[in-house]
Amino acid sequence: MAPNGSAVEGLLSQYVQEYMVSSGCSARELAKRATDPKTGLKLAHTYISAIVGGEVARVPDLWRLRALANALSVDDPGGYTARLDQIKAASARQWLDLQVTSAPDDAAGAITVPVDPRLSDAARRRILRGAMALAEAEVLDLEHDI
Repeated sequence: MAPNGSAVEGLLSQYVQEYMVSSGCSARELAKRATDPKTGLKLAHTYISAIVGGEVARVPDLWRLRALANALSVDDPGGYTARLDQIKAASARQWLDLQVTSAPDDAAGAITVPVDPRLSDAARRRILRGAMALAEAEVLDLEHDI
């Protein structure tokens, strides 16, 4: 769910901005809570402002997404995992133009990505590399937990 309770369909910049508006939280306040629970790395308020302003040029590193999820779930610690999933989906939408949907239970290990047929081969390869990087980061994250 997006901060207002709707399904995540928008971009990460919109998602964070909606949270900040609904919570009355500034970028500085959010940054104080934005610590990656795995690495201890922290987000700067300038980075959060850049996300909201649509000024981040590429998909954020996974630690940054975890730190953001941690900051946005401070009022609902049990909601960290759901918040992280929402943030990943919004990131995929913003930087890769991918819509994340639930897969059937029998589709383990498969991801379907609709790609605009008008894209060049280079653009298609770029989308594929981005999707594979996200999947690989998630696998590494899971392996780190085990």
